[in-house]
Amino acid sequence: MRVAIGQFGGPTTVLNASLFGALRALCASGASAFGVVGGGAGLANGRFVPLPGKIDDFAWLKDTPGAALRSGRQAAFANHVDVAVKNLRDSRMDGLLLVGGNGTMELADSLQREAQAQGYPLRVMGIPKTIDNDVVGIDHTPGYPSAARFVLQALRDLAQDLDAMTGFEQVRVVEVMGRNTGWLAAVASLLPTLSQKEGDRTPRVPAPVICLPEQAFVRESFLEAVEHRLDVAGQAMVVVSEGLKDETGRRMTQMGGRVGADEKAILGGVGAHVARLIQTELGGNVRYENLGALQRCFADTTLPQDREEAMRLGEEGARALLAEDFGKMVGVVRASPNGADEDSTGFSSLFRLTRIPLSEVAGRERLMTQEEQRLDEDFGRWLKPLVAPDTLQTYRKFPSEYFGQDDDFVDLKYREVK
Repeated sequence: MRVAIGQFGGPTTVLNASLFGALRALCASGASAFGVVGGGAGLANGRFVPLPGKIDDFAWLKDTPGAALRSGRQAAFANHVDVAVKNLRDSRMDGLLLVGGNGTMELADSLQREAQAQGYPLRVMGIPKTIDNDVVGIDHTPGYPSAARFVLQALRDLAQDLDAMTGFEQVRVVEVMGRNTGWLAAVASLLPTLSQKEGDRTPRVPAPVICLPEQAFVRESFLEAVEHRLDVAGQAMVVVSEGLKDETGRRMTQMGGRVGADEKAILGGVGAHVARLIQTELGGNVRYENLGALQRCFADTTLPQDREEAMRLGEEGARALLAEDFGKMVGVVRASPNGADEDSTGFSSLFRLTRIPLSEVAGRERLMTQEEQRLDEDFGRWLKPLVAPDTLQTYRKFPSEYFGQDDDFVDLKYREVK
């Protein structure tokens, strides 16, 4: 059996782990594996390279961030589906594994339907990945937990830095990825819950102001929220998602100019816009930080559970294809709301594998629900098993009485510069 496998969309730190899992299953079955070079462009151009060897030859994939086969975006792929199917047929491929996000699952569904229309018995399977966590039908996507962990750890340390700058800097605006969804920005809600060393009486990290793309950015209420944080703590951390929209539903910023039909807009810069607004309206010193592509490629914050899930899903996708249970996407769903154990590989019993028809996933985007947007304790209970916040500790600080009764010191410095 000849099986092609490709990586699509933005990379993650565990994208290659899914490739390894798929190759592990294919090698065990004796199937011949071929890499699709360059994602959608590789399918359109028929760039399939053989991946021979034993599975041990590919072990490096497990711990390597990025996309070993090189990824790519091609938003107008609908114009090339018939060509891609012809290329696969001419190359005598029996199966195709696509690793990617919701756009990739739509592509997989289109390829499966086009192959059927041509009378070509191609087996297509989708394997999810995206730090945006916007694929429907599953608990979460591989890549999201590690990216969220990076964001949480970065915000913790930026909060420490902001505290050190008391009296000079009042507001820190931090922009995170997420495109149309707020899953990455929402991890900031865990900041005040981070554990402290035993016996530590110092204050926890104050709650940040969090702006999600699912919620319209209302200028007046936002400024009121920031000013309230300043009145209470003398400083404010603001976390904004790159895809933030105004009250008309229009995206507030994007990088670059016009975007062609085959491209997706590169988002970024909304944090700078928000920082200027705060400085203009409230005064004080405001700093803008953009965590950028590090969110999806910083390997040192990769969580073992995330890596193991990615490998398991790659393997599951290949096994389903080999067993002729194709035209589906594999994923994980939450098996139990109560705690979790891990098996010998580190895979949590809190989750179980599932297979979902591509037709139920294609063209759909998982936004945060109204309940999830509350960022309350229920949301925290869903999020914590993914990012393991209990293993992160806040830092010790001098008690507030070192700086004057009733925090006069902080209040004076904020009022002087406002």
